[in-house]
This record gives sequence, structure tokens and C-alpha cells, in this order.
Amino acid sequence: MLLISENKISLFLFIQNNILINLFNLFILLIFICYGNTNIPQTVLANENAKRLFDDLMMSYNRHRRPAIYPNEAINVYLRLRLSQIIDVVIIFKNF
Repeated sequence: MLLISENKISLFLFIQNNILINLFNLFILLIFICYGNTNIPQTVLANENAKRLFDDLMMSYNRHRRPAIYPNEAINVYLRLRLSQIIDVVIIFKNF
């Protein structure tokens, strides 16, 4: 009986992880669709102050730096999204 409950728990965790991965992929796809479209007028993409703020914040960013001791060590990244956040992105996308 204990084996069945462990299988159900592992199946539930597997389904939950797949749903989170699919939501994350959908979110990334929507970002690429929204900001990768070259037909959007330049004033909609960003104004000069937002660009300057982004440049200032990312000035010391090093994309090769990882929060791990060993370079081949796997890093678990957790992302929590609410459905309302995804709906907001879709609504913004529909306005374009």
C-alpha cells in the first residue's frame, strides 16, 4: 500500500513539474513574441530613461557567474507564476 502512495506522489510531482515547465516556456515564448516583433513602433519598446536605467543596472552583470562551487554542478531554479500574471502578458500582447 505504501508503494502505491509513493507512486502517486511521484506521479503528482512529475505532472506538477511538467506544468511549471510548460508555463515557463509559454511565458518565455510570449516575451519573445512581444519584444521580438520589429513592427512595433520604437516609442512602444522603451524610452530613453528606461534604457539608461537598464544599462546602469546591468553594467556589472557577468553572465558567466554561477551560484555554484563547481562549474558542472546543476542549479535548480524555481519560478512561481500566478495565472493572472500570464493573462496580463496575453492582454498586453493582444493590444499590439
